[in-house]
Amino acid sequence: MLGLGVIYFLHRVNYSLYSKIALICYAISIPLLFYTLFFGAEINDGSRWIKLPIINMTFQTSDFAKLALFMFMSRQLSRKQKVIKDFKRDFYPSLYRQR
Repeated sequence: MLGLGVIYFLHRVNYSLYSKIALICYAISIPLLFYTLFFGAEINDGSRWIKLPIINMTFQTSDFAKLALFMFMSRQLSRKQKVIKDFKRDFYPSLYRQR
């Protein structure tokens, strides 16, 4: 029930807010990934987690980075939706550079 409530609440939020949040999440996820690479907590011979000191739990930064990348790419593609006609000429370059 809690999950359905969260989904309903997020559905009611204006979509332009997600566009602004996407940039912030993307900007936060890159340093978090580098921090995890060098200072991550080692669990089961893998250092993919960050230990959160206050609540004594671990957080996997790659999951946050996946969400941030998904939101950022959605933002980029929605900004260029009027000019994307051909996959090779218009869509593919938006994956790796700005116009």
